[in-house]
Amino acid sequence: MRWIKHSKVNIGLRVSELDGTEKSMTMNRNYEVEFEVSIPARSQTWYVIK
Repeated sequence: MRWIKHSKVNIGLRVSELDGTEKSMTMNRNYEVEFEVSIPARSQTWYVIK
């Protein structure tokens, strides 16, 4: 038996912010996704991950 190491897991997802605009992203091997978050003072926002 031969083990094959994969350097990337191709799991696609979509992230959208308050305005509803979606951005396609890919998770890493630890099932994590990184994206920049900016929340001005005295405000709020939310993200939807599909």
